[in-house]
Amino acid sequence: MTEYDAALAAASRSVVRAGSPSADAHEQSGGTRAELAQLEPLISAALLTATAFRLRDREALDEALRLLVGATHEIEKKVLSVAA
Repeated sequence: MTEYDAALAAASRSVVRAGSPSADAHEQSGGTRAELAQLEPLISAALLTATAFRLRDREALDEALRLLVGATHEIEKKVLSVAA
């Protein structure tokens, strides 16, 4: 089970525990899944950056930082297009 799946399962359990009907929990988990899917490139790039840094791999770090900047720009574009 990936961290993404674990986070989604935890969010679903907390919604169900709060007394929401299961249909509402399913809708909310679908929304959470969509939100997390949009952030996946950013999270992946951040993880690669941290790993390359810890391994002291300069070339990998440079590439991971490029990916991180690109993913950040994509998120910013989406946020700005929604705000407009």
